[in-house]
Amino acid sequence: SGVQFLTGYPQISLFTFYIVLIFVLYKLFWILKAKEYSKAFNNGLYLVFSGIVVVLISAVQLIPSLLFSRHSGRSGGVKEEFASTFSLPPENTLSLLYPNILGDGVNAFSGTNVAYWGRWLSWEIMPYASVLALLFFVISFTWKDKKIRLLTMFVFLALLCAYGRYGSLYDFAYHYLPGFSMFRVPGRFLVPFAFGLCLLVSYFIAQARDNAVAKEMSGK
Repeated sequence: SGVQFLTGYPQISLFTFYIVLIFVLYKLFWILKAKEYSKAFNNGLYLVFSGIVVVLISAVQLIPSLLFSRHSGRSGGVKEEFASTFSLPPENTLSLLYPNILGDGVNAFSGTNVAYWGRWLSWEIMPYASVLALLFFVISFTWKDKKIRLLTMFVFLALLCAYGRYGSLYDFAYHYLPGFSMFRVPGRFLVPFAFGLCLLVSYFIAQARDNAVAKEMSGK
């Protein structure tokens, strides 16, 4: 996370912060429920140490950014109407299956493809995932594994937030989660959405491989 902040793209760093926070709280919940207090304490120390390392690594960019933000027009946040620009339009959900269904926003000027005719800019709201990835995503709702349930919930919530003004979850994030009122383009929630989806697909592929190996070994 410290190195990530050095790229100068604080919105993605904010996403990463909340992703880590959700994972940590989820893990601590199950540790405390099992009454493993010493393990919870050790994990807490590790978290604090990790936070210090992140701050030290990113300090050269973090401190000037915090000082500069006080003089920025977004220091007190921006209006929700502006913050919700470049939300994922409902019709662009079809792009999950076929990326150019609303036209090609990248190669259209080559004369071989139809130009993008949807709302906003296509490269900010292009949620292409593929049929196989979406199939794994749907199947993941039926799995009882706690980690898969958490990851599935994370992917689902990221997609809902990407809808911005066309949904209701982003409105909650804008008003109640610190940091979100300083940025626009809810469509960028598609970044953590795609990341989580990749993890789900990787898990299913790993499971299929392990099952195939176990089946092969049992047959010998």
